[in-house]
Amino acid sequence: MAGESPERFRDRLLLERAAWMARETDLSLRDIAAGCGFRGYDVFVRAFRRELGASPSQWRAEPTAWEIDAPGDVHFHPPDGIRLPARTSHDERPSFGAAYVEAFAPDPRVVALDDGGVG
Repeated sequence: MAGESPERFRDRLLLERAAWMARETDLSLRDIAAGCGFRGYDVFVRAFRRELGASPSQWRAEPTAWEIDAPGDVHFHPPDGIRLPARTSHDERPSFGAAYVEAFAPDPRVVALDDGGVG
């Protein structure tokens, strides 16, 4: 996405997903780290602390917002996707409303959010 490297974009979305899972599930933090694709639990803990200001266990005890600042305003959207913001066109290209992409699902699909889709 504009304003961040592809690696940063991927890592940020995985951390947002991990934080949401820590807040909303009873899975162990090690299982969450592995399920989100981190190479090791120590890598997960360092990245989590850097972005969310606390270790995963501290954050889980007193959770705050799981979204991490992003230049393109694209964030993880529970349970398994990402939310793309609406775009207003300033030229001949069509405008479009916000969309939900099932990025973490086995068969990804895109759903327009302003058409009664996933909210």
